Amino acid sequence: VNGRKDVGKYLHDSAAPMVNRGIRGQFPPGSTFKMITAFAALENHRISNQSSFTCPGYMRIGGRHYRCWADAGHGPQSLVEAFAHSCNVFFYNTGLLIGVDAIYEKSLEFGLSKPTGIALPSEKKGFVPSREWKKKVTHSGWHDGDTANLAIGQGHLQVTPIQALVMTAAVATNGQLYKPYVVDKIDGMKIAERNTKSIEGTPENWKFVKEGLDQVVNSSTGTGRLARVPNLRIAGKTGTAQSGKGEDHAWFVGFAPVENPKVALVVFLEHGGHGGVSAAKLASSVFGWLKEAAY
Repeated sequence: VNGRKDVGKYLHDSAAPMVNRGIRGQFPPGSTFKMITAFAALENHRISNQSSFTCPGYMRIGGRHYRCWADAGHGPQSLVEAFAHSCNVFFYNTGLLIGVDAIYEKSLEFGLSKPTGIALPSEKKGFVPSREWKKKVTHSGWHDGDTANLAIGQGHLQVTPIQALVMTAAVATNGQLYKPYVVDKIDGMKIAERNTKSIEGTPENWKFVKEGLDQVVNSSTGTGRLARVPNLRIAGKTGTAQSGKGEDHAWFVGFAPVENPKVALVVFLEHGGHGGVSAAKLASSVFGWLKEAAY
C-alpha cells in the first residue's frame, strides 16, 4: 500500500517529476540562443566578426533599461568577446539590427518550433514568437523590446533540451541538422534514420560563431570555463534563463573536440541557478567521462 501511495505522490506532485524534461520540458533557452542571433546577423550581413558594441551594463530601448547581467558593464565587446562574456548588450544591439523576422526565420531553420522527430512519445515542439503571432494573440504590435528579449533567448521563446542539442550539433557540424534517435540497431539490423538537413551558411560565419563558443570555455574570462577538461578542447555556451518563479534555470550546451567534433551535449538544470556554475561543472564531468570512455 505504501508503494502505491508513493507512486501516486510522484504522479500528482506539482513539480511533475515523472515528465521527461528532455523531450517534453519547454523552457526559455537563455543565452544559449545567442548562437542563432549571431549567425542570423552574420548571414544577413548586419554584423561581421569585427563588429563592436560598448556595454555600460544596460541598453535603453523604448524608454526602458534592458540590463546586462554584469551591472558594471563589459565595455567595448567584439563578437567573440560578447560570446565569451555572454554580453546581453551586444546581442540586444545585434537583434535590433536584424529584426525579429530574420531571427524567427533562422530559428525555424535550426529546427525550433517543431518536434525533432525522435522516436519517443509525446515530444513537445517548443515555441518561437513572431510578429504575426503577437498581433493575433495580444492584438498589439511587436516592439523593439520584444526583439531585444528574443535576441538573448528570453520572452515567449521556449525550447526543449533535445531541440537545444540539435541546435548545438548544427553549429558544431557547419549546419547539419540531425534527427536524433535512441536505438541505432537491433540484432545487427539498422533501424535509425540518419537523415540530416543542411542549414545554408558561409563557412566563415560558422567559423566565427564557433570561435565565440570556443572562447566561452577556453578564455580566462569565459562564462563556461568550469566546463573545461584537461587535454580536451571544448566549445560551448552557458545560459541562465529566467523562470518566472523560483530560481533561474541553468543551461550549458557544447561540443568536443573543437578540432573535429564528435559529441554534442546539453545540460539543463531546472531552477538550477547559473549556467556558468552548476551546468558547466556537470558538463565538465560528462565530457571527462566520455573522454575516458573513448580510450
